[in-house]
Amino acid sequence: MRGLPEGARLTESGTRVPGALARRLERLVAVLAPASIALVVGAVLASEQTGPERELQLVAPAAVRPGDRIALRANLLGRVDEPDGPVLETAPVDVALRDARGTTHARARLAVSATRSMEGALRVPAGLAAGGYALEAEARGVSVRASLRVAPDASAATPFAREAALLALLSEGPLLREPGVEETALPPISPLRVVGSACVPELPCRLLLEIGAPAVTVRLARTPSVEPRGEGAAPLATPDVVALTAVVHGPEGETELQFFRGDTLLARRTLRLPVALGEVQLEVAPRAHVGGPLTLQVRGAQPNRPLIVDVFADERWVVTRTVAAGALDAARALPGFVFAQPGPHRVQVRADLFDSEHAASRFVYVTPTAAAPLPSLRADGAPPPADRAAAERRFAFDAALLDEARLATPMPISGREAAIARALLRRARVRMVSAVALVALVGLLAVVLLRRGLAASREARALLREAGDDAAESAANRRRDTLAVVALAALVAVVFSATLAFVLARLG
Repeated sequence: MRGLPEGARLTESGTRVPGALARRLERLVAVLAPASIALVVGAVLASEQTGPERELQLVAPAAVRPGDRIALRANLLGRVDEPDGPVLETAPVDVALRDARGTTHARARLAVSATRSMEGALRVPAGLAAGGYALEAEARGVSVRASLRVAPDASAATPFAREAALLALLSEGPLLREPGVEETALPPISPLRVVGSACVPELPCRLLLEIGAPAVTVRLARTPSVEPRGEGAAPLATPDVVALTAVVHGPEGETELQFFRGDTLLARRTLRLPVALGEVQLEVAPRAHVGGPLTLQVRGAQPNRPLIVDVFADERWVVTRTVAAGALDAARALPGFVFAQPGPHRVQVRADLFDSEHAASRFVYVTPTAAAPLPSLRADGAPPPADRAAAERRFAFDAALLDEARLATPMPISGREAAIARALLRRARVRMVSAVALVALVGLLAVVLLRRGLAASREARALLREAGDDAAESAANRRRDTLAVVALAALVAVVFSATLAFVLARLG
């Protein structure tokens, strides 16, 4: 140690390291080692969650036209990883329409509804260029991104027929004349049409027929499963539409149509009415006008259960609105809604938040003004009768055929998969940074252990030499001490690395 300045030491390679700097380095490592380990383990633990505890779902159309108003609905699910399943949470949802550069073109806030989902609408700017956009929704720290195509020829929803069991289908037998009745004594009689496409048990059900000349009176036979309301109906002119009312008891709905002239029975036709079990009955006038309200009545709804009213304009989902239980037991206007554009509309009412297949559906045609004439709904384009009342009756008859179709609301888009992907990417990055930090820490520990071991071996040899051992500073002794220190440092580094690697592997 002779010839060295005070406060410095000589390493085995001959490098001079100031003693104060070495001691600071050792103290720094002593502090950094446990802190770094705790930080790495904490970061890995925090990144282990594969996704958020909540899931946000957005129900929105996939394609729209510039200027369209689109209905939006969102579901916020909490406790998605719990064994007993998720629960609906409520919170306002902010929705933004953005392009690929992130520019916002429209915003909307979805309000909490009685179904514990969020609902609202967004107006697509009329001058928005065609192309690909995104609807980005956010609530309580979770988000979802749904692709949206804007194009002048964007497709609308596709109607589908209500799936029904055999007993829920209308079945009519052949027209059977009574003995002695000539075929010419009977007028042309159309197939029966059911307003709303099906009868709901224990509720009045309206039936429509179109009858030509010569006029006959139509009656409905009373049976155990069908109770007629009223005495029968006869056309006011020929041809004309007559209406019958019946109440169905049970699922069968079997009865008979009877055709009279005066008190003479001319013919009969067996009939099995379509019955919709477990559905609601929706009453809506088949025509409305721009600026007018949507007046509707719902019968048969479960008490204390809110209903969802969906309005489609030209087969495009424009309004979704939740109404409180019992709010539509009597005919009322849908709050805050007026028809905004002329043309065909569809009004659907459902009680299930996630399913529109079993919704009650009614066709409504909106004219530009209340006095505007009704269009023809017939495939042959036959003009309506000149008499306004007869035209209204025939329009209701033609519209009843369109009640059978349903329009499905879009499928929910979930943001959970994207959140899980982001969490996995974040976890991979955290593990990579943690691995680099651990390698650096192990290297630093190895250097400190090596330095302190070499210093200790030098001091031991110096003591042996002062005690009279002339071979203490021999090259063989120095090499042996150096190898022992290097082996010990390497062993500690390997054990430390293996332990941390095992811990990180178990955490993964």
